[in-house]
Amino acid sequence: TELVRGQTVPLTTYYSPGVVAVLLQHVVLTFAALSVVGERQTGSTELFRVGPVRVGEFLAGKFLGYAFLGSVIAAGLMAVVIFVFGTPMFGSPWWAIAVLALTMSASLGLGFVIAAAANSDAQAVQFSMMALLFTIFFSGMVVSLSRLADGVRQVAYLAPATAGTAALQDVMLLGAPPAPIHIGILVIYTLVAFVLAYVWLNRRRVA
Repeated sequence: TELVRGQTVPLTTYYSPGVVAVLLQHVVLTFAALSVVGERQTGSTELFRVGPVRVGEFLAGKFLGYAFLGSVIAAGLMAVVIFVFGTPMFGSPWWAIAVLALTMSASLGLGFVIAAAANSDAQAVQFSMMALLFTIFFSGMVVSLSRLADGVRQVAYLAPATAGTAALQDVMLLGAPPAPIHIGILVIYTLVAFVLAYVWLNRRRVA
């Protein structure tokens, strides 16, 4: 066989965007979940009940704080895969930034949902690890999404890194804008996760 168009992409290079998306998801998800659960265990949420801070404002503050941290982590990861491992950036860096921002937002939303479901730090860590294992096996890192059966392929998008990986590969390796369906999935995921976290945390606050 002879390559007639484009260039050969080594296996490590091909998986680099997926590694960035998975690590970014796991770090911000875990930090967000542990932070909210920690606030509940230390009694800080009791102060919020009698204070002027609402659940939406509480989540917004947590989001802004961990979005800044996630941005630093994403920048570091991208610098490593591009300048150390030689992963190309054929597409627009602005598209890559947009994809990373949406992946981070969806991951934070999932972290807040986990925090609403968990009753302790141990449970939050366990849920976060379950999310990581699910992501590793179903985000396309181990088995290509095209090889998954119908139904399983759709379930794989319950992990934000699944759409984030596909979108980053489009930008970095193909030099094309991310597929609109992947951007749409990340936007909808973010909105649904934050609404679910808001409703769930509000009920726990009132209870």
